[in-house]
Amino acid sequence: MSSKAQSKTTTVDEESRDVTVRPLNALTSVDFGDDAGGGMENIDSSELKIPFLNILQSNSPQCKPVDAGGLPGAQMGKMLNGATGELFDGKKGATFIPVYRDHNFVEFTPRALGGGFVAIHQPNDDLIIRLQAEHGKFGRLPNNVTKRDKDGQALDGTEITETFYLYGLLVDANGMSQRVIVPFKSTQIKKYQAFMQRQMNIKYANPKSTTENPLPPVQPPLWAHRWHLGTVFEKNKAGEFYGWTLSLAAKNEDGTEKPPIENLIPMSAPLYAEAKAFNQMLKSGAARADYKTTAPADDNEVPF
Repeated sequence: MSSKAQSKTTTVDEESRDVTVRPLNALTSVDFGDDAGGGMENIDSSELKIPFLNILQSNSPQCKPVDAGGLPGAQMGKMLNGATGELFDGKKGATFIPVYRDHNFVEFTPRALGGGFVAIHQPNDDLIIRLQAEHGKFGRLPNNVTKRDKDGQALDGTEITETFYLYGLLVDANGMSQRVIVPFKSTQIKKYQAFMQRQMNIKYANPKSTTENPLPPVQPPLWAHRWHLGTVFEKNKAGEFYGWTLSLAAKNEDGTEKPPIENLIPMSAPLYAEAKAFNQMLKSGAARADYKTTAPADDNEVPF
């Protein structure tokens, strides 16, 4: 079979199904007629919980030997879907379409004290304002700690971590996508901020602008471009860890990024429509984060 033939998938016409031939990196077109979406009506936010995509670190329980409860194939630097257990090669990375952003403070019980998600707090919550006044605006915020050991480690209470989030679509080589949340905390917050600055700087000429009536450039939506999400080894005075990398997906032969316009998703593309629909679901509250699939404050955490 030729390489050209291998790059496409051929389908058959089954009764009312009209299946087209498409490259493997695009969704296959199937006409389900009036049955499209059947059984999926009236889904609410309790059914549509979006899982977190976490980076495995040296202390991640998934990286233990399999016979000690570890996850087969897990290793430091890989990306883990917290709901499905699916692993992604962090060095190779994957295409990522951001669609929505959020910012809050996550409260956890440390793993040494049993672990587990406790609550979500908004930046303007009285509790957050008080704890930041007591402990500073950077780093983990201890809460309700009444006892510590001789080394200063808390023997009770919880910890609260400031986190920024990018909700988006993780797209594989076959064009199949899954909804995930990418958390940015501690040292990774600067990367989120750098990404948002880049996003703000991308502008295109206004198609309605004329010589007689010049208009300012337009800002594309958050989901207008393909990005590449991966992980990279880092270290600081606190230790060694893996952090996020986020760059435009299309690259030149030397590895540098191609211009944003060469990463643009056409508005007519199904991926654009899917990303926009995901954004609307999140804005309306029809989908929400599954905080049980993220990690406790002392696990999958990079050093501050």
